[in-house]
Amino acid sequence: MFIETQSVMGIMKQLTSEMIPTPSASKNMKQTQKGNCKGFWNAAIIYRMLSNPTYIGNLTQNRMKKVSYKVNKLNMLSKDQWITIPNTHEAIVSEDDFNTVQSLLSKRNYIKSKKAVQRVHLLTGLVFCADCKRPMTFMTKGKGQNTVYVICSTRKKYGNLSQCSPGRIREDYLQKYLIEKVQEIANTYLDKSELVKNADTNKQTEYITDLNKEKSEIQKQIDEIKTYILNLYKDKVKNIVSENNFIQLSNEFNSQNDRLTKRLSEIDNEINRDEESKDNILSFEKVLNEFLQFENIDRVTLTALINRIEVYRDKKISIQFNFIEP
Repeated sequence: MFIETQSVMGIMKQLTSEMIPTPSASKNMKQTQKGNCKGFWNAAIIYRMLSNPTYIGNLTQNRMKKVSYKVNKLNMLSKDQWITIPNTHEAIVSEDDFNTVQSLLSKRNYIKSKKAVQRVHLLTGLVFCADCKRPMTFMTKGKGQNTVYVICSTRKKYGNLSQCSPGRIREDYLQKYLIEKVQEIANTYLDKSELVKNADTNKQTEYITDLNKEKSEIQKQIDEIKTYILNLYKDKVKNIVSENNFIQLSNEFNSQNDRLTKRLSEIDNEINRDEESKDNILSFEKVLNEFLQFENIDRVTLTALINRIEVYRDKKISIQFNFIEP
């Protein structure tokens, strides 16, 4: 629903109008809403649900913490403090959809307004003033108020008190420039990626093959060490090996085992990174190929490709992509 509407407020209103119980109502918990708002969905609930990795099959704990033992209030912790165990149960949301939603949420997809919830512009949350580094906002000008301009939010708020550029840039011009730039890079990237892929495939395949051979050899050595330790223990029980010799040899075998186990973990990580790299390249090329087939770009694809856009005083445009520009 969020990928289609990209509106937290819209989802909130729809769930409330359809009388869908809130999580606290479903659990018969004490509800925080007062008066006529009791049982209503709010933006905080929607946001927590949209950012909850439980729905993709991961068990997540330590998301919230009490202020103190005296205050019965919970604060949301940052994601780097969460404890997540992957693949603990069946997912009800695909990981691709979940990641897309996280990307959209990080780009400020909805705009709060006292009068109404404004529509989400294609570039909302992506365009920033090059002077103050603050987000740029959208305003309409002209007859019929149908021409949309992108202007610095600081300049709009403080006027001449701001040191930011008083200039503005048309939304349609910015979108046109952006689409042409991405298409140009997409064509360049896809052409080069084919050459690189053809040139490096054999080398990478040989490297992974060598890693797997080394992994097999290390595993064989680890199994042998386990056998040595077991036989050594049997000799100790039979008094063939003294206690001191047993301890000394055991320590040596265990140290060797630790070194081999560490290297085994390093190899597994390298192999996994190679697989992830292949998946990322395929996913990125898929997005670019899809984009090249359309004249107009949708916001989901745009946020997957672009991290930030900065507009300068002279209307120069700088684009920061989510990939290394070829």
